[in-house]
Amino acid sequence: MNSVCFVTEEIMPFTMGGIGAFARNILDTYSGRCEHYYVLYVGDLDIDLCEWNLRFPHVKLFKLTDISPEAVNKWSSLKPAHRLVYKSALIKEILIELNRQFKFTYIEFVDWGGAGFFTIQTKHAGIDFDETILVVRLHTTEGVLRNFESRPWGKTTAKLIDFERKALADADLIVAHIWPVVKSVQKSYGFDDAWLSKAVINLPPVYTPFKAAKTVQLDVDRQNIVFTSKLQEIKKPTVLVHAAVMFLRKNVSFGGKIIFCAFEPVPGWRNRLLDLIPDDLKGKFVFLPFMESDKRNKLISESIVVFPNAYEAFCFAAYEASIMGGYCVLNAENPAFGLDTPWIEEKNCIKFNGTASSLSDTLSRIFRQNGSIPRLSPVDIRHEENPYWSISPKFASLTKVNTSVSFIITTHCSAASLKKTVLGILKYEYDVAEIFVLARFSTDPDLPLVLEALEKISKNDKRLKIAIADNGINDPVLINSVLEQCSGDTTVILPAECDFLPGFFTAAANALHKSSFYDLVLPISSLYRLDEHGVKTHVDTFLPIGEGLISNLLENFTAAHAFVCKSYRMKKYSFCEDLNSHYEWHFILGLIQQGSKAIVWPDLCLEYDDAKISQLAPKDLAEFQHNTEIVRRSATWSSASGGGNFLALCDVVENNTPTPNVRSETVQHNPLDNYRSAYNKIAKKKIDLLQEVLRRLSGEYYLSFYVNIERIDGGIFENNIWEVQSPDLIQITGWWRPKYALRSEVEVKCYLAGGGRNVECRFQRQNRFDVAAEFSIPNDVDYGFICSSEETLLPGAKYVITFEFRINSKLKRVVNAGQCRVVL
Repeated sequence: MNSVCFVTEEIMPFTMGGIGAFARNILDTYSGRCEHYYVLYVGDLDIDLCEWNLRFPHVKLFKLTDISPEAVNKWSSLKPAHRLVYKSALIKEILIELNRQFKFTYIEFVDWGGAGFFTIQTKHAGIDFDETILVVRLHTTEGVLRNFESRPWGKTTAKLIDFERKALADADLIVAHIWPVVKSVQKSYGFDDAWLSKAVINLPPVYTPFKAAKTVQLDVDRQNIVFTSKLQEIKKPTVLVHAAVMFLRKNVSFGGKIIFCAFEPVPGWRNRLLDLIPDDLKGKFVFLPFMESDKRNKLISESIVVFPNAYEAFCFAAYEASIMGGYCVLNAENPAFGLDTPWIEEKNCIKFNGTASSLSDTLSRIFRQNGSIPRLSPVDIRHEENPYWSISPKFASLTKVNTSVSFIITTHCSAASLKKTVLGILKYEYDVAEIFVLARFSTDPDLPLVLEALEKISKNDKRLKIAIADNGINDPVLINSVLEQCSGDTTVILPAECDFLPGFFTAAANALHKSSFYDLVLPISSLYRLDEHGVKTHVDTFLPIGEGLISNLLENFTAAHAFVCKSYRMKKYSFCEDLNSHYEWHFILGLIQQGSKAIVWPDLCLEYDDAKISQLAPKDLAEFQHNTEIVRRSATWSSASGGGNFLALCDVVENNTPTPNVRSETVQHNPLDNYRSAYNKIAKKKIDLLQEVLRRLSGEYYLSFYVNIERIDGGIFENNIWEVQSPDLIQITGWWRPKYALRSEVEVKCYLAGGGRNVECRFQRQNRFDVAAEFSIPNDVDYGFICSSEETLLPGAKYVITFEFRINSKLKRVVNAGQCRVVL
């Protein structure tokens, strides 16, 4: 019997969000059938298992917090670059544990954030999931969002976009709701037709509290025009504002309102829209960010509902509006609303071309037809009766792999490292075809003795070949001189100063030999430092992300010196002899430009001593700049008007970065700390600049905090007070921030003060990068929150929503963020 596990951060009714609504609908529709259903919840809320079993009795719940402490320690010590990269690694670890027990037939990930990255790479590395289909469902990625929104850029952001792309590219199966969205994603990422062949369409279930036989009978003398999406750039609320202003100027007798029944995830959008509205028309516009669901549904069902959204993967809100009777006006340029979708012009919707003038004309046409406007039919959508997981897949039987591996070892400073590396390969790696040792004269007095010992070994083991060159000859020249002599199916480029996990290179070669799709294996490497007692201290982690078509033009995210490649591919593209360093970056990027794909090894397998590996870094800034220009010239671009090379690339994310100390120990292995994105660097500069000022201030003037309450579930904000219907569970969502960025960790508590007592709320942090970006403060703090009351409130009593801020357990500030009252 098949089994499917859904990996998600959202699941209604326990969390909010469009993905949460989708997950709820899927489980409500299909669970209880013959398949086994599981959910791995990877969000931040603590879902009560008893409540879950009552709501989803046929679905077994796992939580990422159930992961073993060993797995957490393993990845937290490696300090991955981004919280989503870290989360993907933890997801992989817990899925390995669960899969051994439950043998999942399918595991489904969302596309946003690259949640499936490490799990998918684990399968391609041949470590686990050989009999599991790994699925990515198209919702919307950060990379696709950036096609339609202006967001802060940095190298970490570029890496995240490539991280998401790699998960999409390497998944076994792509699931989408409508075909035009698949084509849109293919175009956005430049995927080939082989990727397209992995896609299947499964229409999801859509549920509404009621269904209409026909859409509302319009009466434009009192009809409202409603916007229900979030106030967000991709949702195009400005298009509706501009269109509405033009429409109202042409149709002065229009009696309805323009209602924005939407909340603003990034503060400031409402004010931005208000600035676009002429003063004499402001009374025609209404903003209702918080409404009871029943009142909201009634408003939608009786209104013209406009969706100017530039992009959607499906848009549940539009389907729900139409099914409930709303008169839907859609942006035809949005792939979710275009041709080959359930949306048919003048049958179940009216479409415009995405511009404000087109929308204004469309609304005017509807207005002029008052009395003769045809009623539309609600959109007809029927969910997939037999979703993809109902099909039993066939897996190829595992066969023994016969492969051979050639090693090319470069030496730089340490005779002891060279001896250890060569003996380690001979002892731990299987099917070694040959080992080329490329040596130079060194300041290490032990090098002649080590080379002499290796020469003796080579007389009995013909696989070991030693070449000694003058110091002036660089690595690429030496590698090219022996590359054609490599007889193995796979070739390893390896600095002698690298410590490797025994058996890794054999395993990597086997993974490549089993796949015709991949040519490279890129290992995760760690940089450590030895203290005077010989104790290792982790310094940084080099985490490659595969092809990295965006980030690898900004910095080397391919490999840290060592990598594995199919020999026939390696021989087609020589190493650039103009490079004394970064030659592996240039070489791998060249292969990628020619179409090669990479497996990212999903576990740490290489280590470098900080003191030794610094010899492989550029010797000065001039060499560093020389390297990057050569690397970028190898990258080609094309357009409808022609193509060419990246002769130069402006480092827009580095404009505010101090000149790096290129010879520093960590420059080659520290893309996280030495090359932080411009956003974080600017924020850090502000912190450093403020410290001197703050030290001069008396008292604690600078310890001011702001709190913004965005919504209270089931509450309405009227007359400066939140009115809620239920006294039993008050759930408050919003964000906080300090007046100035602080170095100290801040503890936050929330209370409801009223009715003669203080009701303490459970305070749960949420990541809110938008808040950090809006106010230029570091994004390593979770500024969002969800506060839940622990006690029943008194009906009719007013409660002040109070937040306490502590540093080092000392109370620093108390902020009254608003009031609420229970109205039964």
